[in-house]
Amino acid sequence: MEYDSNYITRIKYAIFYGVSSYLLGITTKIILSEYKFPMIMTLIFLQNLSILFCSFAMIFANTEQSFVRVQIFKTIPCAILNFLNIISGVNSTRNLSLPMLTVLRRFSLFITLIGEFIFLKIRPKNITVFSIMVM
Repeated sequence: MEYDSNYITRIKYAIFYGVSSYLLGITTKIILSEYKFPMIMTLIFLQNLSILFCSFAMIFANTEQSFVRVQIFKTIPCAILNFLNIISGVNSTRNLSLPMLTVLRRFSLFITLIGEFIFLKIRPKNITVFSIMVM
């Protein structure tokens, strides 16, 4: 059975996203709980800086859509929601057990899906909604 290369690429991206998301959650939990890292805002700043770096790298590598100023203003609500999510998520990570942290991350995906629909008027594909509901 021959698979479409686009399908295989999507699977690779999904696996990469899942692994990196898992590692980010575990790393944050270990840094805040085990090592009792005192400066949560520094960790938040470094996470946002890495997101910014990756975004600019994608823009300059021209792997995504062409860079347009209008896109910046369209994504500002998502950036604000992401910042609030990071602040509330990282602050609560210190006191949560790992299973509760997993539930929090899954719920934040659901809320992000709703936020994209309300603020950006993006209707997600049915398979995306199904995969989030199954989690």
